[in-house]
Amino acid sequence: MEVRHLRLVESVAATGSLTRAAEQLFLSQSALSHQLKELEEELGAQLFIRAKKKMVLTQAGERFLETAENVLTELVKVKCDIEHMSREDAGTLRLTTGCYTCYHWLSPVLRTFKDKFPNVRIEVIPEATYNAFDYLLDGKVDLVFVSDRPDNAHLEFQSLFDDELMAVVAPDHPWIERKQIRARDFEKETLIMYDVPDQDSIILNEFFKASGTWPSNILRLKLTEAVIEMTKAQMGAAILAEWAIRPYVERGELIALPLARKVKRTWYSTRMKHADQPPFMQEFVKQLGNTLVQREI
Repeated sequence: MEVRHLRLVESVAATGSLTRAAEQLFLSQSALSHQLKELEEELGAQLFIRAKKKMVLTQAGERFLETAENVLTELVKVKCDIEHMSREDAGTLRLTTGCYTCYHWLSPVLRTFKDKFPNVRIEVIPEATYNAFDYLLDGKVDLVFVSDRPDNAHLEFQSLFDDELMAVVAPDHPWIERKQIRARDFEKETLIMYDVPDQDSIILNEFFKASGTWPSNILRLKLTEAVIEMTKAQMGAAILAEWAIRPYVERGELIALPLARKVKRTWYSTRMKHADQPPFMQEFVKQLGNTLVQREI
């Protein structure tokens, strides 16, 4: 069975005539009749009967036509999608961030990016946050922004900016007058943090473990926004990247305090090393870097 058979049945059903269907498909009537007979023999069922000088679908023919129309529609759609993907100025860019589910930084980047590439659709894949590299390696996202750099020959990293982790509290928290926050201060305070395994947590390993102490209580949450809201409600104190909480600090909703033991990181844009990199992906990374530098994040 071939695509030509699908088009044949669709055309005969639409015209009700072998002659008109043959003209529509640029075939001779004998050639079309031969193809129809060939298809019916393959299926072991008659697809049309002649009634009142018109070709009428049998029950088997109606079932075949239903599938043929769906398949032909999908083929047209696939063709359009692939043609769209092959354009250098159009397509879809799927992205995610590692550890943080806040995307306040995206709006200023998109404003500039969309001026140059209006036909590119940006898709944020928040569920990939928990396993950003797995999603990238599986082809489920095109670009991830992370602060860790695993040794993987299939990945390509481009540094974007450096940031510093800060203690974050509500404006009426007892700590707001302190010049810096020590790890042992959390012995009497709940640490609110993003839910990652202990061995993968920069906060736990580079701040607490390195300081020789551990929080008395840890509240783990799946969303950065939830961490921020619980901190605003004074359910504890958080440790977050300065860029992630900047809008809340600027609005006076949170207070950021330096850590006694500095924890700094480099953020990278990461993609598959040997994957095609369309111009719009390069431009997005460029605009992201420029925007973050301008905002002094």
